[in-house]
Amino acid sequence: MHIRGVNYTTKRLGQHARTFAHGAGTALDKAVGMAHHWGKNLDPQFAGAVGGALGGDAAAITNTVRRTKRNVASYEELRQNIVGKRDG
Repeated sequence: MHIRGVNYTTKRLGQHARTFAHGAGTALDKAVGMAHHWGKNLDPQFAGAVGGALGGDAAAITNTVRRTKRNVASYEELRQNIVGKRDG
C-alpha cells in the first residue's frame, strides 16, 4: 500500500470515529433529556414505596431515584450553560 493510501485510510477512520461519537453524544443527550422530562416530577419516596410494594427494596429504589435525579439535574445545568435551554 502506498503512503498516500495509508494517509487516506487513517483519515477515513478518523471521520467514521467522529461521526460515531457525534451520534452517540446525541443519543446520550436525548436519553438524559427524556429522563429529565419524565422524572422531574417523580418523588423518590413515592417511587421507593411503589417499588417496595411490588417486592423490591424500597430504600435502595429511593436512593437510586434520588441519585439519578441529582445526576440528571447536574447534566442539564451543565448542558444549559454550554448550549442553552432545550426547545419545547
